[in-house]
Amino acid sequence: MNTKLLIILLFVCGTVWAQVPQLELTPNGFEQVSYEIPPTDGGKFTDLSKAWVTELKRRQEKFDISNISGSSLVISGLEKNAFFYRSRGETFQHTVKLVMDINFTSTGYTLKITIPEIYANGDSLSEYTLPDYFDSKGNLKEGYDGLKPSIENTVNDIALNFYNFITNYR
Repeated sequence: MNTKLLIILLFVCGTVWAQVPQLELTPNGFEQVSYEIPPTDGGKFTDLSKAWVTELKRRQEKFDISNISGSSLVISGLEKNAFFYRSRGETFQHTVKLVMDINFTSTGYTLKITIPEIYANGDSLSEYTLPDYFDSKGNLKEGYDGLKPSIENTVNDIALNFYNFITNYR
């Protein structure tokens, strides 16, 4: 009896703590990821996405939703302090324009996050893009300690927040 109870408990805990897909930074940006969601029709998914953007705006975050169709939409905005790196003992923080291209069905969605603009020193547009921080072999260039984990944490926090909103308020 105790063995069966332990197996059930492990299964339930594993299901509860199952992780959603994680976005990982590559020299070419972030790869597309897919999420499964409980059955949700397209209109409801769009309404929930609009509500999520409204919540971000209430928190003074500058995000908008656009290009809405029956199976896709785009959410974009500025994310302050999206990543940092340390070079020679100094820390540099950057704001980014983040674009979430979302294609959805009734049981899931794919998410492609791109970062077309990077801002330094407040609102000064940088000439760098994410691939510029990598060398020709695909390794992060020297002097950018902390960049990869900090940008991955930022985009994964946003992706998880969106996922939780969609799945919890459907």
